[in-house]
Amino acid sequence: MKKVFQVLNGEFVEVTAASSGEGPAPFVHPDTLKAGLRHPVTGEITESVSRYNQINKKLGLEVVGNDLLSQKPRRFTDKVDDKRVLDAIYKAESIYSDPTKYRARQNENMERLERYRRLIGENR
Repeated sequence: MKKVFQVLNGEFVEVTAASSGEGPAPFVHPDTLKAGLRHPVTGEITESVSRYNQINKKLGLEVVGNDLLSQKPRRFTDKVDDKRVLDAIYKAESIYSDPTKYRARQNENMERLERYRRLIGENR
């Protein structure tokens, strides 16, 4: 059992007696949410954190936040290396060196631009 002493008038005097090994009660987070939470994939509104986590587990999703990143760093399998960069450069050069591929690429870009303008509502 741990005790705390203080020197008073040249003598050790017990100030407080520590409890019998039990610390203060841990802070418990409630499972309910006041406003509810809409799941971004299913659209279901839940008022329970555990229900939200069940939906994520069922769909194979993972909630990533600051605390999870510090505990378990994510491993990305899709790494950019020299081979992928060189392949992208080769494809770009092959498109611009061949006139038919270049024209086809221009047509794709023009279609994307027209679709974008229709979507946004620009009349240029």
